[in-house]
Amino acid sequence: MAYKRVKGGEKNLKSGIRWTKDEIILVYKLYKELNGVGLHEHNPAIQDLAAKLGRTVRSTEAQTLMFRNLEKGGDYSHGNMNKLSREVWEEFEPKYSQIKIESDNSNNGRKKDHYEPTSAASLFNEDDDQAPNYDFWNKLLIDYYFNESKSGEEIVCIHVSNDLFQEISNYKFDVYDFFHAIKVEIGSNDFFGKLKKLHDSSKAIMINGKRLRRPVPAYFGFLIFLIYALAEDDSRDMSVANVYDRINHFGNEVLKKKWSDINTSVARDHLEPIWENLEDWSCNYLSGFKGKFIRHDSSSWNRKYVSRIERHSILNSSQFVEIIDQLIDDGFIPGRIITLEEWKAFFIKHRSQLSKAEVLLNYLSETSPLQRSILGFLNNYCQVHFLKDSISSASAKFRTPPIALKLCISSVPSWPGDPIEGFYFRAVSDDLQNDTIIVEDKSIEVTPVNADTSEEISINIDLNEGATFKSNKRRYSTNKRVYWLSKNHEFNEWRESDYPSNEPSFILVIHQDQILDNNIEGIPGVTIYPVDESNFLAVKFNSLSEEYFNDIFKIYSPYKKIEGKIELVTEFTTNRRRTLYKEFTPKFRYLGPQSSPSLTVLKSDDKEVICDLVKVDGEENLFQLPFDFQIASEFKIREENSALESSYNYVLGDFSGDPPNLTSPFLKDFDGRSRYSQERSNGDIYDIPGNFNRDSDVVKFNTWHRPLFRLFKPNQPAQKLSTKTELNLDSKGDKLLQYIGFSTNVSTYDFPKLLAELEPSVSKSYAKRIMNYWRNLGYIDFQDFGGLVKVCPSSLFFLQTDQGLRGFLTGYRSKDDLSSIIKCCKGLGIQIQITKHSAYFEDLYPSRIILFDPDGELEKFHRLKDIMSIHFVNDIQNPFNNSYVVYQLACFYIQRSVNELQDHFRDLIDYPTDHHRKGVFNIESLEWDETNESLQSIVNGAVVRFDGFKDRSVTHIVKTQHGNKVLTELHLAVFMALKSDVLLKRLTDRNGDFDLLVPLFLGLPFWLERGLILTNAEIPSVEYLKGKPYRVYKNIDSLILSVVEEKLNQNIQNYD
Repeated sequence: MAYKRVKGGEKNLKSGIRWTKDEIILVYKLYKELNGVGLHEHNPAIQDLAAKLGRTVRSTEAQTLMFRNLEKGGDYSHGNMNKLSREVWEEFEPKYSQIKIESDNSNNGRKKDHYEPTSAASLFNEDDDQAPNYDFWNKLLIDYYFNESKSGEEIVCIHVSNDLFQEISNYKFDVYDFFHAIKVEIGSNDFFGKLKKLHDSSKAIMINGKRLRRPVPAYFGFLIFLIYALAEDDSRDMSVANVYDRINHFGNEVLKKKWSDINTSVARDHLEPIWENLEDWSCNYLSGFKGKFIRHDSSSWNRKYVSRIERHSILNSSQFVEIIDQLIDDGFIPGRIITLEEWKAFFIKHRSQLSKAEVLLNYLSETSPLQRSILGFLNNYCQVHFLKDSISSASAKFRTPPIALKLCISSVPSWPGDPIEGFYFRAVSDDLQNDTIIVEDKSIEVTPVNADTSEEISINIDLNEGATFKSNKRRYSTNKRVYWLSKNHEFNEWRESDYPSNEPSFILVIHQDQILDNNIEGIPGVTIYPVDESNFLAVKFNSLSEEYFNDIFKIYSPYKKIEGKIELVTEFTTNRRRTLYKEFTPKFRYLGPQSSPSLTVLKSDDKEVICDLVKVDGEENLFQLPFDFQIASEFKIREENSALESSYNYVLGDFSGDPPNLTSPFLKDFDGRSRYSQERSNGDIYDIPGNFNRDSDVVKFNTWHRPLFRLFKPNQPAQKLSTKTELNLDSKGDKLLQYIGFSTNVSTYDFPKLLAELEPSVSKSYAKRIMNYWRNLGYIDFQDFGGLVKVCPSSLFFLQTDQGLRGFLTGYRSKDDLSSIIKCCKGLGIQIQITKHSAYFEDLYPSRIILFDPDGELEKFHRLKDIMSIHFVNDIQNPFNNSYVVYQLACFYIQRSVNELQDHFRDLIDYPTDHHRKGVFNIESLEWDETNESLQSIVNGAVVRFDGFKDRSVTHIVKTQHGNKVLTELHLAVFMALKSDVLLKRLTDRNGDFDLLVPLFLGLPFWLERGLILTNAEIPSVEYLKGKPYRVYKNIDSLILSVVEEKLNQNIQNYD
């Protein structure tokens, strides 16, 4: 997932702490490696350096821009710089310049016919990117706004933002590189002088009786510059003079002497013919095949020319963020169409909060020729950017949108005209939890029946006005005015749809007055049922023609028409969603006016039809590729009745070859946090730094280690291991592991979505837990939550055993790898068994591969490691030498204790801010209570959570007598806050072993959790004991339980 800028500024533990010279030197090094190109937060190199330094991405980007300022002699906007930047520049730039001279001389005057790395590569041993020219940007911009997916549509607003330039250049470049290309293109001209030449070259000419023109308008990039210049200003004053002043101010700041001022005469004489040319090019030359740009004259004659630019610059990205903040506060449900009247009421209500409210009200007025276009633009933007997981700013009243309450009808009567006896709602969200909402002083339970749907909720509301309800945790909101219901086959009911389309049957619940106003009764195949005790009617439609469907859809959304769309429904893609994988059964959804769509696969080059898509059982308008589908070339999906084609060309991918997303696990600190800047050494144990023995007391460590060591190497021969289990890698988790190995852009936000696609019944919260279990088992790793997920190389951990020697093979492995390992183990006399990590959602984990030698001969595993290039986590030899330790014991040893955390409080970073909304950990219920209390009124020792920030980050603090301290280890602080013993143990059949019982919602500290899981490479099961849910860690030796007691300051009680 691409990095997203944080509204209000990203924060982390180093925010506010001065940069050191060593850090600035690393920034200078990166600046030279990049050759001053691509200096933006989406550049992976800047993200990596930020992670290494523990700095925010935006602050690291800002430091690189300081060096751009210095290179331009101060002729750049980032001039308020760190003094160390100048010091480092003056120290290192002469060295760089000398190398550059030597490099240039080595070319012996020969002319380069290709791009070569600059001398920065000689200084830092890296290649550089080359800044793109204007033609590169102009073509990318044209292709972005005008393409086949917009065929027949009006291009209402050419919305421009910083992110746009990063996105279309695949995050290699940014808007400043675009500015540079504009400057170079202008050359010795001024801006409008060059624009006129580009326009002249784009005009149609007559040759031999034929009207010819350039396929791409050469001036388009210059228009984008003007739109961007106006959009970036946040002024509320939108008078004609002010619009031109704002553009001139920006142009002078960026282009300096190359800028020439714009005014009414320039807009009339120079720009108006260009807008006319763009309209002619899109509507006549291309016949609207890639979208149509249409000029619309303002209702006010003196704004005619201003409106040409203004309509595209009406909102910038930050102003849309403000709008989404208010939509969240007002309880709007993401995904629903907002009517003209609702938008007007919204902007009137928020005149004082929204800078462009008055301007938008003018554009949405009845006299505005752009009313319909601007309304469509607002709704289209919200359909893409205002989603159910949207996050508002930290200062907003509510942080997240309400959960949707979907209108449902259990069945329709057998006879037309018979009333529908009431309706009910279901809460629908992938973040659904047990909750209680208050309705007219009554408590109504919200109880999940599966991962994303609640049981029936009976609430009487005015269907015309809708309603919003609150709980202690969330808000819940219904739709209003018009309700579009489709058949839900899983629950055998009619439920409000997320994807209105011309299905074989659907129901519209509308006010009775709209029946007469729209002559619905005259449509063939319509059945009308009154809704009991309301003025609404349920109108059922069957097999509508395209013409009638369009008429009905106008009732639901008067200002939008469904042209038809083929939508890919899967998260398992690579190459910017162009490459699909059959292993994950990609599906396609048709949305549009066809009541009986027929989808086919055709080759992209010659349009040859390959096969029909297969309709998914129980799902309307959802299709999938045939089981035996194979194709080597690019292909598209087409709906045959309308000849509508998918926007993208697709290819089938496979998991052959070396996966590109493998990396060694990140080294961790004592709290389990990644240590970005620490270099690896031979003494490191997987992700534990070699200096883990923080007391440097070898005698103390060996005394502690010796009795525990025998749990993993008992020196007792054993019987042979049962190997009846079939040796294959066919679980969903095995396939997911392979996919992540080949996909380089799966983040910790994406991983739970992938799990939910594989198993829809898994909840969002438990999917996150499964992701952490994958990490603890050693299959994956990530720098921090929000970062990209990496796959660990094949690695071997030794496990607890009574006899012999038992290992667990984790990390990446393909079917070919497994075949080779089986063959090698057979030759070495090592037995191999494939089982499951867990009995709960067992298929969502990779297969558990156990290697066992009954004789306990370590040398066999050494030979396996060398033959198969397996990463040996640690040796298992002399317990008196702390360089040879069992990984799990190293986890337990370095885990901080509750007492150590208390001693560590003074060293923690202060958190000076008190946000309006927060959660406080309840030490009785072991859950988070939402509150708006100030930190001052919360008791000392309380653990507090701040979440809902733009970057989805979560900050935990503990209130102490020394102040409010940022927690690096949340769960340890929770145990410190507990006033009672909450852990239980239960004796097992194995001699000396117990099951450790931990309350389900009570997390364990990082190293303790990892050590317990890797003791047997088993995921804790979930059991209900006396009505309370517990995580059960099975077969844990009493010696390890003693370590848990000491670390958590708990007395583990026997469970009767």
